[in-house]
Amino acid sequence: MKSSVSIIIPCFNAERYLEATLVSALSQTVPPLEVIVVDDHSTDRSRAIAAAHSPQVIVLDNPGKGASAARNTGTSHARGEFLQYLDADDLLEPHAIASRTRALEDTGADVAIGDWQRYLFDGSLWSAGGIESGALPEQNTPADVQVLRGFWAPPAAILYRRTLCEKIGRWQETLPIIQDARFLLDAGRLGGRFIHFPGVSARYRQHRADSLSSGAKPALFWRDVLQNTREVELLWRAAGRIDTTTNEALAGAYAHCARVGFLHDRSLFEDALVDFRRFPSAKISRFLRTALMLKLIVGYRFARELLARRRRS
Repeated sequence: MKSSVSIIIPCFNAERYLEATLVSALSQTVPPLEVIVVDDHSTDRSRAIAAAHSPQVIVLDNPGKGASAARNTGTSHARGEFLQYLDADDLLEPHAIASRTRALEDTGADVAIGDWQRYLFDGSLWSAGGIESGALPEQNTPADVQVLRGFWAPPAAILYRRTLCEKIGRWQETLPIIQDARFLLDAGRLGGRFIHFPGVSARYRQHRADSLSSGAKPALFWRDVLQNTREVELLWRAAGRIDTTTNEALAGAYAHCARVGFLHDRSLFEDALVDFRRFPSAKISRFLRTALMLKLIVGYRFARELLARRRRS
């Protein structure tokens, strides 16, 4: 008997990983209703690999519009009551769909998040990393606030009820890097009820060279975070949700963007600092206080060099 789950896989040049991802999706203890691969104009064999699994796998085309647009295309064609978004290089454990579906059906919740494990690729070998909990750390804080503060799980670890996805609408195509975090935040912002079930049900495969948040180009990641934070602030203001809790979350996000920007991108630093200063009651971190003081004394460039050198030592 098949489940009522549609698995949606955005794919771009993932020939090295896609076969294993598809096998993990098709080998569930309770099979999905459908597996949809949306190919984003791959120039390798990705589309052919997916097509080889027809009719079990439906292949759609999304000509070079990005992962969010690919997910939107897949969602518009999906028939399932529940939606499982799965990146083309991540893996589902065999019980994932059955466990998550049962969690949503038994509780009436809208978002089921399981625990997940990182697997790091150094260019030749995969190595198992830490196991991360899918549980929200705070019981009495709104889910969307916790996501803005930094709670995150990869799409592979999350099953959404379709009705909530329809309420959210489209994945944000203007956020090329953190669109998955924004979708999860919107799920909480729009009243989605989250449920956690213990046990690893997904493998998040991370490529060291592609880790934007901590790799060679963190400013790209945090520029996305800055844009997202501004958008969320406007949404919270429109909903009358500006209070101590949301103010602290917003100020914290702006401060973190300013911190990263100071070390890597002056324009990001200056933009985020303007936003942070709109929250005069927010606590300023020791790093940011030191950075601003040094900037006044020795100028931005030398201050950045001093702080970067201290971080490396």
